[in-house]
Amino acid sequence: MRPFWTFQLFFAAAGAIVLASSGCGRSGITSLHDGAVGADGPASTSGVLGGSGGSAGSQSSAGAVAGGATSAGGSSGTASGGTGGFGGTATVGAGGTGGAGGIASGGAGATATAGGTASGGAGGTAGASGTGGAGTAGVGGAGRTGGAGGATKVCDFRSTAGCKALVPEGCGDGINNQNGIEQCDDGNVLPGDGCDGLCRVEPNWSCPPAGACTRRVVCGDSIIGPGEVCDDGNTLDNDGCNSTCTVQDPAYKCIAGQPCTRISQCGNKRIEPGEQCDDGNSQSGDGCSSSCHLEAGWVCPVPGKTCQQASHGCLPNCPPGDYCGNGIVSGTEACDDGVNDGTYGTCNPDCTPAPRCGDGVVQSDYGEECEPTMSNDPICTNACRKPDGCGDGKIEPPEQCDDGVFLNNGGYGACAPSCIYAPHCGDGVKNGPEECDNGIMDASYGDCTPQCKLAPHCGDGVVNGPEECDDGGLNGLDGNCTAWCKMMIYIPL
Repeated sequence: MRPFWTFQLFFAAAGAIVLASSGCGRSGITSLHDGAVGADGPASTSGVLGGSGGSAGSQSSAGAVAGGATSAGGSSGTASGGTGGFGGTATVGAGGTGGAGGIASGGAGATATAGGTASGGAGGTAGASGTGGAGTAGVGGAGRTGGAGGATKVCDFRSTAGCKALVPEGCGDGINNQNGIEQCDDGNVLPGDGCDGLCRVEPNWSCPPAGACTRRVVCGDSIIGPGEVCDDGNTLDNDGCNSTCTVQDPAYKCIAGQPCTRISQCGNKRIEPGEQCDDGNSQSGDGCSSSCHLEAGWVCPVPGKTCQQASHGCLPNCPPGDYCGNGIVSGTEACDDGVNDGTYGTCNPDCTPAPRCGDGVVQSDYGEECEPTMSNDPICTNACRKPDGCGDGKIEPPEQCDDGVFLNNGGYGACAPSCIYAPHCGDGVKNGPEECDNGIMDASYGDCTPQCKLAPHCGDGVVNGPEECDDGGLNGLDGNCTAWCKMMIYIPL
């Protein structure tokens, strides 16, 4: 019988390969120490098969484990060297190194077995090829696959215990960062306040690197700037130009830098600019107020005449059902706007047209100066005024608009009494029904559309532009997405 010897390689605490002396591996110690070293097989001295390697070292909880050392090959003949033992398995540390192939004087070197498997550590190192004599060299065994790594602490907005939150930088955080790409940062992501949703300075604003911006157009500086319709040098109300310089009372004539002058006289029995009625007095409570504005529940169809209480917007003699005042022109009605208060250019309570430009009658009580007799009448404008400047209904330089003296009322989207555009979309000031208005209106991210609606922006609930996330109204509150649409970062403590 040919002698059979076993051998193994093990890593000791210092990582050296240890040669054992007996033919079978010794047991490893299952503890936090290195596993035990497997035994080596002795050399064969005759021309027969060399002894096998020692058996594998046993598993340890933490330490590295090595297989047994190789036996030497036979000294003569064609015997092959013994096979190296497996590297042991380590629970946390590196797997053991496979034993080297045996050395044969005349035969082929034996194949070294594979390195041990590491559960949590790296795979073991493959054994070295045996050294052949006259024969072919042995082939080293492949290293076994390392086991999965140990469990890592998971930190995110759903699991924050034992974690540290890191807030990412971004436009809208109130800090000028992002490697200098921000022109401003006012602490929010909406346009219209000087710093838009991409932290760019908007027209007619001055902004520090971080913090609130200041509008360069100032009401009260006696200059009519973008978004203003008047500027009388103060910020008072009820003097013809309101406190924000965005509304001019049509009853006043305003010149920039000068106090506004009242041009309409309530109580003179004439409907003049800024007035809705004029019953010949300056008392309130009779249908026409002391400022010549209609009071609720009254109609004042004729200037200088007593106003009448209305029912459903018309006089008490309106028939039921399909009646005058329902806003529908029917039957013998010539006019029905649903209000039928008899004011200039509307409908009378009996559903006949109220006085208006174009009715063929010069209504001097309503400020008419003439009646046009043809289209583009050269001596009478479509506003029934002689061509003489603002209020004549004809746009002439330097006027921006002119809807006529009674329609130049300064309402949103209309023409101001001074024949410049009243507040409107695109004037750079958010007003009326607008969601935004910064004067750019190119619909780019963080800006406004040409219709003064918000373009895609942080907070709309849709991830777009430079955003990493967008939880809509929960931004900055749910621990996942910041108020400037960047993902929160969490790391273990």
